[in-house]
Amino acid sequence: MESMTLPIWVFWLLIIVIVILIIFILIRDKGVRNGVKNFFSFITKKIKRARIKGKIDKAKEKKEILIRKLGESIWEKEIDVSNLDKIKDGLKKLKDEEREVLNEIEDLNSKIEKYKEDFGNFKKNQEIKIKENEEERKPFDLEFKDIRNELNKIEKDVKEEEKLSIRNEKAIKNTEKEIERVEKDEYFSNIEKKTKKEEIEKNIKKLKTEEPEIVKKLESLNKDKEMSKKKFDEIESKISEYNDKIKSLKEEQKIKNREIDKRISDLEKKKKTLDTKKREIDKQEEDLFEKIGREVVVNRVDNEELSDIYSQIDNIEKKLIELESKIEAE
Repeated sequence: MESMTLPIWVFWLLIIVIVILIIFILIRDKGVRNGVKNFFSFITKKIKRARIKGKIDKAKEKKEILIRKLGESIWEKEIDVSNLDKIKDGLKKLKDEEREVLNEIEDLNSKIEKYKEDFGNFKKNQEIKIKENEEERKPFDLEFKDIRNELNKIEKDVKEEEKLSIRNEKAIKNTEKEIERVEKDEYFSNIEKKTKKEEIEKNIKKLKTEEPEIVKKLESLNKDKEMSKKKFDEIESKISEYNDKIKSLKEEQKIKNREIDKRISDLEKKKKTLDTKKREIDKQEEDLFEKIGREVVVNRVDNEELSDIYSQIDNIEKKLIELESKIEAE
């Protein structure tokens, strides 16, 4: 007998039904229900406590900021507070250091901008010179192209004439050989030999007449070629001069660019060191402002200009007490 197999979807349907039945049985059990309830209650409390703790942390952070702001306000407004002379002396020293660092940073920034501006002007002048040389070279480039084409044509004509001269020489030699062949041919009569020889000699004469013309034309072409080559070399030399000038200007620009980049890089490194020093001074100032603020929060100075900050700090402290009492109640 063939074995029967269930479709895959039927198998998963049975699994789901079994799981639902198990859940249903567990829910009907009171102990299980209470366990589930307690578990979710525990999780809910944990979430609430975490949220309250988050609010407490934010409130404390805001309070710290206000305390520093309070100390900074007392310093900036020069409000007299007893027992803080040492801290104020420390702040005065830090402010002097900060001014010195800021002046150095400003000086470095000015130098960097000056280098960039100088290089910008140098680059602009170089590009103008390069453009001028390129414009001056253009007529020579055009003339160079024309002469090169002309020279190529002359060289082609010379080759053609040389080939023609070689062909003429061969034709003359072949024709002279033809006379010898006719003279030796026993089948020709003397009259026929004479007639044939006259025709051949006529052709030789014609070929020899053409030869001086070819030689003359070759001489003329070679002369033109020599003149064109001379002109070609002169223009090529002139173009090379312009190309050398342009290359030199571009090379100067590259060298100057590398030089400026190196100087700016060195200044940027110094600036980076000063920026780090400035952040360190800011941190030390914040610590001292915080010390002043903490002292004044406890022993408050009666001053209208500080009342708003006092009020904000008091509100945060009230909020912190409420939030902490909520955590204890959970």
